[in-house]
Amino acid sequence: MEHVITVAAVDGGWNVQSNLFDNNMLFLSGGRAEYAARRLAGRAESEGLPTEVRFYLRDGTLLASHREAPVEV
Repeated sequence: MEHVITVAAVDGGWNVQSNLFDNNMLFLSGGRAEYAARRLAGRAESEGLPTEVRFYLRDGTLLASHREAPVEV
């Protein structure tokens, strides 16, 4: 199962949500939200979990997606 981390704008900031954790994270800066999402993806990848990070613009348009593949040991 691939895990998805989503970064999207919300009123007052940027939301990071995923099926990897129960509570969403809210950031005032889009850059900080992106950084947190990439760190989470890296952590999941190091635990062998395939992960995709999706970045959305304020208008809801998908800007980019990035896949982290599990590390083969």
